[in-house]
Amino acid sequence: MLLVIFRPPFLLFAVVFLGLYGCASIQHPTGGPRDSVAPQIIRESPKNFTTSFKGDEINIQFDEYYKLTNAFKEISVSPAMEKAPIFKVKKKVLNIQFMEKLEDSTTYTINFGNALSDFNEGNLIKNYMYVLSTGNKIDSLSISGTVVDAITKEPVLNATVFLLPVNQDTLFGKKRASLFTTTDSSGNYSLKYLRNNTYS
Repeated sequence: MLLVIFRPPFLLFAVVFLGLYGCASIQHPTGGPRDSVAPQIIRESPKNFTTSFKGDEINIQFDEYYKLTNAFKEISVSPAMEKAPIFKVKKKVLNIQFMEKLEDSTTYTINFGNALSDFNEGNLIKNYMYVLSTGNKIDSLSISGTVVDAITKEPVLNATVFLLPVNQDTLFGKKRASLFTTTDSSGNYSLKYLRNNTYS
């Protein structure tokens, strides 16, 4: 006796499909390496260290989106101004608008401290300083040194160093320090482009 067995096509398809599915493994997408590079400045208008500045704003462009954090705490403008500049984030551009007329023949420094970082990972642009002069030269006085722990004598990383003109109120007075920087991994610090004055 000849026995003929009929297998419906859909059943065969189901078996093949299940077999293929069983061989596949589920993989979660993996991200690339963590970004550890701070935003890079690709354009400054006017250029850093400009002299004979007559404008009322500055634009700084980065190569990626960035964050501006704790501007009042981190950013220092020297010499101090009665009306603080306004800092605006415009996509990849930082716009700085001066709210009062700048003094003649004066070097201005904008120290950003740790205010600037990339948008996702928070990589800091450390100790970035923008310098301009309303006169025909940039002031050239500077001061540098090293900060060490009083007990261990080891260099102190990221210590904040303040510099105060003697005619300015102290840290406990009405005005905050207009000049400051942070130390590097060796405890070294440097403050540059200072006007002719007496400091403490």
